Amino acid sequence: LARDRYRRFRFGSQIANQGRLVLYDRFPLKEIYFAMDGPRIDPQWGGLRGKLRNIERKYFEEITLPDHSMILHVDVDEAMERKPNHSPEIIKLKTEAVQTLKAQTNPSYHHINTSDDFLNVEKGIKQILWDLL
Repeated sequence: LARDRYRRFRFGSQIANQGRLVLYDRFPLKEIYFAMDGPRIDPQWGGLRGKLRNIERKYFEEITLPDHSMILHVDVDEAMERKPNHSPEIIKLKTEAVQTLKAQTNPSYHHINTSDDFLNVEKGIKQILWDLL
């Protein structure tokens, strides 16, 4: 997973350096690694797994923040309706983790409430994109 994320990051960076727009579906953000999209190998593991953990961490350390991130927010109940076959505990962890990003003062984070009507969400995303272009 880490190598795949890193390779996609490098490929996207090369395209962005050519002046082109790159969109990622999910991007590993350090603030919410504990809940999603971050390193997965337990730091307590030793031996070969410890070496693999170190390799995994190095891949994630090489991934730098994009110029802008659209953070999509949804409330827990809505998320559970959308994904009825997923674990409620995991859904709650992820939605609460994403909510913590609202407290960040990072100007590259653009927060979007996806519980709103689809057309309004789409309009908001398009507006952010146009403003950035």
